[in-house]
Amino acid sequence: TSLKYIPPALRATGGTSKVSASKADEVDPGLVRNIRGLMNRLGESNISSIVTDVCQLATQFSRRQVVGQIGLELLSLCAEGPRLSEQNAV
Repeated sequence: TSLKYIPPALRATGGTSKVSASKADEVDPGLVRNIRGLMNRLGESNISSIVTDVCQLATQFSRRQVVGQIGLELLSLCAEGPRLSEQNAV
C-alpha cells in the first residue's frame, strides 16, 4: 500500500485542512513591527544589541516566523534602494 506523507503540522487534521496551514503562516503584527524597528536602527555600532533582540524575539515567536520576517524585511529594504536624507542629497 502506498500512503502519502502527511507533515506533522497537518497530521492532527488528517492532512486535509489548508486553513490550519495558512493560520500557522500568519505573522503577528507585533513581530513585524519589532523586526522593522530593529532593521531601521541597524548600524555597525549597535549590531550586537540588535542580534540580542532578535534572539529574544526567537524565544517569543516561532523561529520560522522570525527568520521569514527578517528575510522579507531585508528584501523590501533592498528593493526600495538607499534612503537618503535631504542632508545627504546634494
